[in-house]
Amino acid sequence: MARLVFIHGAGEDHRVWDRQVGAFSSRHRVLAVDLPGRGVRSADPPLTSHEENAKDVLRQMDAVGMPEAVLIGHSMGGAVALTVALNHPHRVTGLVLVVTGARLKMNPEFLERARCRAEDPTAPKEPPVPLERTVAASVSRETLEWLRECAMTAPPHTIYADFQANNGFDVMERLGAISLLTLVVGADEDRMAPPKFSAFMAERIPGARLVMLSPSGHYPQVEQEAPFNQALADFLGTLA
Repeated sequence: MARLVFIHGAGEDHRVWDRQVGAFSSRHRVLAVDLPGRGVRSADPPLTSHEENAKDVLRQMDAVGMPEAVLIGHSMGGAVALTVALNHPHRVTGLVLVVTGARLKMNPEFLERARCRAEDPTAPKEPPVPLERTVAASVSRETLEWLRECAMTAPPHTIYADFQANNGFDVMERLGAISLLTLVVGADEDRMAPPKFSAFMAERIPGARLVMLSPSGHYPQVEQEAPFNQALADFLGTLA
């Protein structure tokens, strides 16, 4: 049995991992976190740096008695997982980086849109990045509707804080210092964290394994649930 910590992406909460929590909780000890400003922690001020988000994840691990764990981070959550792995490697037994990057500089249009929505109560409340822009062209209506319930549903000020944290994140020059077993999961139709982001990390992290899922956009754990879960199970098998 492994300890698994799932970390969500920007504007989201633990629900984006519901299908993996259901699939792996019978065999492993699972924690799907909510970072401040969303979900069960909607009253907490969101954080604007991944250094602080990483500390928050460690506090949540401490609260449930997890001295170390496999960190599984999606998009922004991958940046948080990388930050924990680089700054507190003794707390990490394995690293799974899902459609993320070593640098996450935001599209200026998305960042400005998020700022306007956060600061202007009369601004439109729809997500700053349309969901349809993030998924594969062939995604089913059922999958799209499932994602609509949990993707980019955080309050506007939380989404803006997440985007600010992403915009300031850059560990491109530090990847070679990671000595943990690492799985990098990319998606062939992802326009938010393109396949080249995943390939770069897999090349720079010593011994990292790259799995590219197809067809998939920015949510391979949902769009390609079965092969994603199999890739994660195989990786956990190598740790055992």
